[in-house]
Amino acid sequence: MSLILKKKMILFSIFGLLLGGALGAIETVFYQYVNDEGVLVESFFMPLSILSLFWGGAGLVVAATRSMAEAIRS
Repeated sequence: MSLILKKKMILFSIFGLLLGGALGAIETVFYQYVNDEGVLVESFFMPLSILSLFWGGAGLVVAATRSMAEAIRS
């Protein structure tokens, strides 16, 4: 894995983690509430935040695994 590709993967992964955190904060502050009947009302931001956090975390795990594999091989 080239150095440029590795840096891009880490950058996109960090972006995914930041995006997921921001979407989760937006969900919590603005759109998540309990209505008069006691039902929790959520928006589409929660699934997007979880997906972004998963995407970012998985990308970092893959980048770290590939880096360790390259270090072991050399």
